[in-house]
Amino acid sequence: MSSMFQYGSSFNTKGLKEINLSSFDTSKVTNMSYMFLNAGGLTGLDLSSFNTSNVANMRGMFDFTTRDFKKLKLGSNFKFLSDAALNDISFSPTVKWQNVGTGTNEQPNGNFIMSSSELMSDYDGSTMADTYVWQPAIQTAVKVHDSTLYIGTEWKAEDNFDSAIDKDGNPVDFADVTVEGTVDTSKTGTYEVSYSYEGVTSVATITVKAIQTAVNVHDSTLYIGTEWKAEDNFDSAIDKDGNPVDFADVTVEGTVDTSKTG
Repeated sequence: MSSMFQYGSSFNTKGLKEINLSSFDTSKVTNMSYMFLNAGGLTGLDLSSFNTSNVANMRGMFDFTTRDFKKLKLGSNFKFLSDAALNDISFSPTVKWQNVGTGTNEQPNGNFIMSSSELMSDYDGSTMADTYVWQPAIQTAVKVHDSTLYIGTEWKAEDNFDSAIDKDGNPVDFADVTVEGTVDTSKTGTYEVSYSYEGVTSVATITVKAIQTAVNVHDSTLYIGTEWKAEDNFDSAIDKDGNPVDFADVTVEGTVDTSKTG
């Protein structure tokens, strides 16, 4: 099928906008190089019936498609080769290929969103068979993070918020984000707080723990002239999570003068 619909080949496709390829059986095809090269009138292609399992040459298959080419339907048996040359129609970062059907490997906002090179390298027919449309990408996103607090610690919803962007990729103020849920720092527990903007929701998990910090020491009786050091009366210490603390990390105030009674 090399150069089959190439503009400038024996079949002049300069004005061709649509091709019905639904009945094509390509299971034995080995060469699709330059198949749609410079087919400048095409607005889209339905390649959902294409089986490219035996194709060894896709060089320039989609090369020099124009701004009119904005729809591509791919099936479960289609696989791009690295030199297929599906061109980016625009270098704008907010214009991407997006699935508009029922793809299963969805991005967080519910769509596949990728450049031409990403679509060629990442396309997996087993999970991504779908119709892809070249259009401004909906970039809405909300980023939050989980955290651990201790009883009595002050908490506010903004503490777990990182950032948000709208559908055009512009930053969104925290004041415009809808927050649902709260954290009671007076008691231990795990709390989930939802942050939403324009239909996109992210959930932060906040864990409130008890403070376990403790220092254990013992009293003692010495006699005049006995050597003493602060570590002699230290037994153990644990931090707020219950982990052992070295004596070197403990602050000691006061001393003992073993030259006199007291």
